Amino acid sequence: LGCVLDAFKNDPRIDPEQIILFGESQGGFVSTYTAGVRPEDIAGLIVLYPAYVLQDDSHNRNPDPQNGPEVSNFMGVRIGRIYDVDAQSFDIYQIMEAYKGKVLIVHGTADSIVPHAYSERARDTFSDAKLITIDGAGHGFYGAAMETAKQEAVSFIHEILR
Repeated sequence: LGCVLDAFKNDPRIDPEQIILFGESQGGFVSTYTAGVRPEDIAGLIVLYPAYVLQDDSHNRNPDPQNGPEVSNFMGVRIGRIYDVDAQSFDIYQIMEAYKGKVLIVHGTADSIVPHAYSERARDTFSDAKLITIDGAGHGFYGAAMETAKQEAVSFIHEILR
């Protein structure tokens, strides 16, 4: 994502002061990480059902990744040891503290993959975050939940880019 961000910042068609990151699930985790390590480059952050549970899942699956299996399966996907080594090399909540811009978090109450409590903690960790809770929505939004998320994101973008 850092390379993508660099490309956008160097593109004369794009205002580098108006870059907003938007990510879902692991994309929300990566967007949060990027905002935390490059806060001066990000005008706003929107995350839907962000996978802030990723590091706990990694630790529970492979508590000693340096000496764990070379390859493991997680949610039907084969992942290499480096995934767990990287995941456990930092704390996403410490990284997010560095981002002082506005953040919108949208998370469903019925998310069986990432418990809502992780987004509540993120809301309390970021200095300027708003958490929108969608009752009954799971990990991935469809129908009315997607419409709510879309409307909230558009409103947030308009607020940032005034």
